[in-house]
Amino acid sequence: MGQRTDAIAIEWKDENEIPFVSAIGQGLDAEAIIETAIQSRVPIFDNPLLMQELMLLQKNDLIPPHLYIAVAQILAFVKYMDGEFALQDNNDATKDKSNSNKETSISSKKNLTPYRKN
Repeated sequence: MGQRTDAIAIEWKDENEIPFVSAIGQGLDAEAIIETAIQSRVPIFDNPLLMQELMLLQKNDLIPPHLYIAVAQILAFVKYMDGEFALQDNNDATKDKSNSNKETSISSKKNLTPYRKN
């Protein structure tokens, strides 16, 4: 029997607001979320421990405070990979070049990497 697939999409609209669940699903619904992420070139992360916590949420739920750091690290990585954060030599901080919406998908399916599954 195959492993069940879970997936969740997290969206962050404004740096002053809390990220929220924009999609959540299991099985075929999860596969649809993953496929949409791939087609839209939204990064996909495989983090089963984080997924255990996130799967307790529902669509449009805000990310709870105890998950802020884990989710913030993922969103910061996405922004960095998109070139929206420029690392500075003086170790000052980072420079944000855009205020566009950010979205990422997290899945519990094995062997997922950003932009491509399997």
